[in-house]
Amino acid sequence: MKKILIIGASGFVGNYCFKKLKSSSRYSVIGTTYKTLSDNLIPIDYTNSNDLVYLLKKIDPDIIIWSAGVKNIDKLENDYKVAYKNNIQPIENIANFISDSKKEIKLIFISSDYVFNGEKGNYKVNDYTSPNTNYGRSKLDAENIIRKLKTFTIIRVAAILGGRSVFLNWILEEIKNNNRIHLYDDIFSPTPINNVFLAIQKCIDEKLTGIYHLSGNKNISRYQFGVEIKKFMPDSKADLIKKYRNYPHIIDRSLITSTEFSDFKSLEIKTLLSQ
Repeated sequence: MKKILIIGASGFVGNYCFKKLKSSSRYSVIGTTYKTLSDNLIPIDYTNSNDLVYLLKKIDPDIIIWSAGVKNIDKLENDYKVAYKNNIQPIENIANFISDSKKEIKLIFISSDYVFNGEKGNYKVNDYTSPNTNYGRSKLDAENIIRKLKTFTIIRVAAILGGRSVFLNWILEEIKNNNRIHLYDDIFSPTPINNVFLAIQKCIDEKLTGIYHLSGNKNISRYQFGVEIKKFMPDSKADLIKKYRNYPHIIDRSLITSTEFSDFKSLEIKTLLSQ
């Protein structure tokens, strides 16, 4: 039975995958938490190198899934040291642990569409990466560390949406309260959280290695996404305002899903809202 360690199992994506994998008798699943206390998760400050390496040695996993780090774009733009401490340094420690291990350990890393600058959209795996945010740079720096390993899996994902996702919940709350909402014209390809779990599961079961892209196969602006959601709340008097981030050039970080995941369900807003 494969022993899986999920670092960041108290977060939105990590907790969803932890519960799904934990329900299967095929895996032995262990998860970590950073701040949220839980009887089912091991508390760990992954920015403390000694504590992280000690945990890795103690658990001795066959598979490590990284679903942690700081994702707050604005916060990271103010200080790259925060990005390094949370998004890069732990990956360096994990990579060193894997390299020094006598057995083969697979790292599955959840990366982001932000490794691209958004100048063209519909990005494929082999397209040139040129991040223009500190968050994107930290993700790409982590990718480059991981790519030196003998075996790895990097899954680049667009905005991950589901019942607990911050962006979706924020829009729903604002529309429900009839507020004025400013949404950018950026184009993205939002991804259902269950697709992320299915991709991870497939990478484990079929031993997929390399870099992959995953999306909800629907390219849409954040403004239009809000408009589509509002259609399902016809009584709302919320006023949606389109904001132009980079006029006249529209930022488009949409991803083309890799063929390995092409049979997954595409994003359906009605289904998303029912979760």
